[in-house]
Amino acid sequence: MDSRRKTESKHDVKKSGKIISSDALNDFINKTPKYSVTKLGSSSDAISLVVGGLLAGLLAFVDSRKSKNISPKDVENYLKKKINLHEKRVNTKKAELKKLQEEIELEEQNLEKYKYALEKLDLKLIADEINKEA
Repeated sequence: MDSRRKTESKHDVKKSGKIISSDALNDFINKTPKYSVTKLGSSSDAISLVVGGLLAGLLAFVDSRKSKNISPKDVENYLKKKINLHEKRVNTKKAELKKLQEEIELEEQNLEKYKYALEKLDLKLIADEINKEA
């Protein structure tokens, strides 16, 4: 039995041969041990993981272009675009995290006020004062 995985593809009339969908490519990369790193045991494993992911992204990038040839400048531009995208995502998430931390601090302050009131204030006196005014 052949242990190599095959991707689903459709024939194209171009000379490029078989064209695979992005989903099929991602599925193949994730399920093929050669490309899918489940445990990082060394720095070379980490590099393999990065290069494997990079290769998949570049293949999808090339597939989306009219010209199937890419230059080192194309690779550089692709990497810069990805860096910019992920920097924006990180910055957005940091801003969201900061906002959540501020909201948590405010809630903790409110929580402490109510706990203090419950533990330290004379609740009967408060109830009596409210009833007098009603």
